[in-house]
Amino acid sequence: MSSAYRIINILSFSLIFIGYFLFPWKINQGIALVGLGLISWAIFNLRSENIKKWLNDPLTKLILAFLLICVFQTINTPESWSISASDSISRYYKYIFSILAIAAMNEKHIRDACLKAFFASILLIVISMHLNIFWNLPWSNPTIKGWGNDQTVVGDYITQNLFVCLFIILSLDFFKKSINLHQKIFFSTCFFMGIHAILFLSIGRTGYVLLTSALGIYTLWAIQSKWKWPVLIVIIGSVSIALYSSQHASDRVKLAVTEANNAITDIQNNKAPELTSIGARIYMWDQTWKIISKKPLAGWGIGSYPHQWCKTVPEYWCNETAKYHPHNQYLMFWVELGITGLFFYLAILWYLMRQGYRDKNNGGPLVALMIILIIDSLINSPLYVRREYQFFLLSIPLLYAYIRSSTKKIN
Repeated sequence: MSSAYRIINILSFSLIFIGYFLFPWKINQGIALVGLGLISWAIFNLRSENIKKWLNDPLTKLILAFLLICVFQTINTPESWSISASDSISRYYKYIFSILAIAAMNEKHIRDACLKAFFASILLIVISMHLNIFWNLPWSNPTIKGWGNDQTVVGDYITQNLFVCLFIILSLDFFKKSINLHQKIFFSTCFFMGIHAILFLSIGRTGYVLLTSALGIYTLWAIQSKWKWPVLIVIIGSVSIALYSSQHASDRVKLAVTEANNAITDIQNNKAPELTSIGARIYMWDQTWKIISKKPLAGWGIGSYPHQWCKTVPEYWCNETAKYHPHNQYLMFWVELGITGLFFYLAILWYLMRQGYRDKNNGGPLVALMIILIIDSLINSPLYVRREYQFFLLSIPLLYAYIRSSTKKIN
């Protein structure tokens, strides 16, 4: 191995490692570093035999097929949609980074380093959330000091809760695999700090739902006996009690129910509901289904959603909050990519969930991540919103790599 080759490999590794640590805090800079590292790694490490294995990987095939559908759907995009089409394409082309990451994470030292970097980065966020109770940290978003207040450190609270949900599951998985008492104490502390951060230091109702779902599916994966169902009931009950004990959290849940009831009543009476968090979502889903029903098979094409939305709803609903995506990833793909695009998205979800659930050694974090994506796709557009989609594009190949390494050992 030449010294130049070693230097390039070290540089590629460093870019990927730093990018995985950085992206929860500076997501655009982080994914840019990861992208540069992956491209340089691929140029100097992918050989013909490796490329064949890489392209034969089922996840690689599914993502490539999905990208081909995206390319096909740009053919008939009118010139008047160029701005919104460019906005969508700027998301979709980065799926290529996921495909490259599938290959790069095949190397154990890369995936182990990236997982540690991501875990350490989120640990700093969780610690900062707790320190914000007492001090306004210079690297944190402005917050109100004190217990029970929202202590969002970076970005928005929804994306931060995604990070912390995965951090909690990783803490639980590391605890399960720990071999000494010090490790178990450390990871159990991380686990409970993460749970406390979501339930008591965040206003995100999405976080409450995703946390319960992730812990539930991890329990079903980890416990093979009949005890998994009682444990699952205990987990759901414990989270419910914790939410009830938090005045802020319980008020947020009650508000969600009120907003949903008001929106449903307004829609049944052929009225546009008020622009509330839950009410807006319900109205978006209702109106987006009307858009889909006009072209359910072919879809409307890349960048079509804002234009079709504004044609469908009253003028005051064609605003910056509502017009870009329907807060539902399944509906978003169905509108822009047709039934075929939706099918391949569901196929990717099914394949990853199945692979994770079958691997009883390393599959737990991937299963939890997929249930987070599946549920988040019902109430948000996680593969359109910039902070969220980049989180999933980097996290999925990383956790998937551990499944592939287990499969190789079995074979």
